[in-house]
Amino acid sequence: MMDLLDNTDVLCKKCKVPMERGSAVKEGFKLRAFRCPKCKTQYYHPSDLEKYSQYKAIKEREFNMKLRMIGNSFCISIPREIIKFAHVEENSFVSLSMENGEAVRMAFHQKKVVRDEE
Repeated sequence: MMDLLDNTDVLCKKCKVPMERGSAVKEGFKLRAFRCPKCKTQYYHPSDLEKYSQYKAIKEREFNMKLRMIGNSFCISIPREIIKFAHVEENSFVSLSMENGEAVRMAFHQKKVVRDEE
């Protein structure tokens, strides 16, 4: 399928002026776009808008998980919606850091754990 951004000349519907490639950032999301230099109208890439709407839907939800003890460590289950959205695979690294006295920040890394064979 042809991508909207593969086109070299995209004309503004209103002004019939060639649009400029650009991007916009909304809540940390970079959205690819075309922008009309004359009327300042912006058209965002459809797949970027879809990904952004998925993010907003997950962000609006509140997930409640049970804290469990396994050995000497505590664990929680991360909801599947978050894992699928972040494209996290099994054995990926997760970084945890304290945001403040009551909040923890979690970041997913795509690097896989390498296990030594014994």
